[in-house]
Amino acid sequence: MGPQQNRNSHELGSIGITAIASHLPCRLQLKSLDVSMCGISGKVAMEGLGAILSACVALETISLSSNDLG
Repeated sequence: MGPQQNRNSHELGSIGITAIASHLPCRLQLKSLDVSMCGISGKVAMEGLGAILSACVALETISLSSNDLG
């Protein structure tokens, strides 16, 4: 399996996911990202997730379960 990041069950919140997104351009080969149960919610978080999806062209899976993205 290729490069992956597991940050599940950490209270990242919107600011944390944005911080991760700002550091991911150097991780273009990232294939899997698990940020389930991380307290991610709101517009700032959605912008951060959008940045991740744009920067990580090799990303195959992203787990977002148990966050308030609705």
